[in-house]
Amino acid sequence: MNNGLLRIWQNGTSFEAPQNDYTADRIKCTGDCIISRASPIGGMLISGSVNLRYIMDDYEYADISGETVTMAYLKNGAVIKETYTPASPTVININLADCTLGWIKLLTGDHDAPLLPWRHQTELALCQRLRLAFRETYGDYRATHITANEVRYIIPAPVQLRVAPSLIKRYTSMFNVRALNNSTDIDGFTYAFQNLPNSVRVNAAKTAHGLTDAKLTVANVVFDANL
Repeated sequence: MNNGLLRIWQNGTSFEAPQNDYTADRIKCTGDCIISRASPIGGMLISGSVNLRYIMDDYEYADISGETVTMAYLKNGAVIKETYTPASPTVININLADCTLGWIKLLTGDHDAPLLPWRHQTELALCQRLRLAFRETYGDYRATHITANEVRYIIPAPVQLRVAPSLIKRYTSMFNVRALNNSTDIDGFTYAFQNLPNSVRVNAAKTAHGLTDAKLTVANVVFDANL
């Protein structure tokens, strides 16, 4: 499984009362609880009760469908194990309360083995296929194509996203069309997104927008292609 050491948190590092929300990357949580990153190098602090799930992509699940697997996780310093046959791509579904979760792993078969973490760069890239976060620092992206009713932009990405993403705005987010040499936002655009190799194409539509050159200012938003 990806992010088993719980060290990648693109979505933020603290969550209150999550409702079917991703907390640590690839980990979906629901509960009357507070979830936070245990330390800068990983782990999860759980205050309250939470249901925690890990969902595989179809191609991942095809490799283990019908197979026996062993899930193990480190809870308050003790290793908990369970052997079962997953019935759906939701291959991990556990309930936890008031604990520190150090790591989770999933192995084929009815045996255990040492946790062998992936390189951080590899794990981050695999997480970014499903969710790509733009933090506080912002970027300006110049238009690549302009018609009377549409402006297109290409935003480079370190990976190709799993599917065409949706846009999640955060507090103090910016996702605004502006004239090239102007800092004033132009309202009234609607946005659609296309998934391209190592980039996302943004189609910004507005009837008779009147622009001859433009830029897209982006900050503190997330491109979401999660399961």
